[in-house]
Amino acid sequence: ATFSEIINSEIIRQHVPMLAQALLTIGGPQVRNTGTMGGNICNGAVSADSACAALVYEFDLLVLGLEGERTESIHGFHTGPGRTILQQGDLLKSFVIRPENYTGFWASYIKYAMRGAMDIATIGCGAAIKMNGDEVETFKLAFTVAAPTPIRCPTAEKIMVGSTISEQSLERLADAVEADVKPRTSWRASKEFRLHIIRTLAKKVTRQAVTNQGGND
Repeated sequence: ATFSEIINSEIIRQHVPMLAQALLTIGGPQVRNTGTMGGNICNGAVSADSACAALVYEFDLLVLGLEGERTESIHGFHTGPGRTILQQGDLLKSFVIRPENYTGFWASYIKYAMRGAMDIATIGCGAAIKMNGDEVETFKLAFTVAAPTPIRCPTAEKIMVGSTISEQSLERLADAVEADVKPRTSWRASKEFRLHIIRTLAKKVTRQAVTNQGGND
């Protein structure tokens, strides 16, 4: 499916709205009308906007290979800049999103780029949060361009469990995320600037996910 087909899907908008939100940040209409999420994930780009949603919603990938069909997790799928676990002759057949990975979650995605959607992400950040009353029951946080591959942030995720959403807990989150990321200096941005953006986006996307309170059935 093209980006536009996924964005316009009522099923996607109802159950995994952060995926549509992330895909809307990719390029312009011409790119979204022709490009595919499969290509965005499988080319191994560390800046792939769809990778945050795939990690947060914990996609499985059905892959057709020379020895038949197999299932691969999105976790560990990217092995380095421009590299994935796919071998010669492999073909991505479909993505699988399991209900337990989106039911009851509120989610959001933020892309920071110098020139907006038409530019490659300087940093991309996605979060999904499940609340139990005022306390965080489950928290998932992912980044692109914050390490050699798109990543989840286990240290930061653990910090938030059992917390209420407050300025203090969000500052602890920003501190913890530094243990998970490995930003580098490039012509787009320095390591120090990326780290500042990472801390800022971690807090902002978490607030935004709670505020959204949508797509959770």
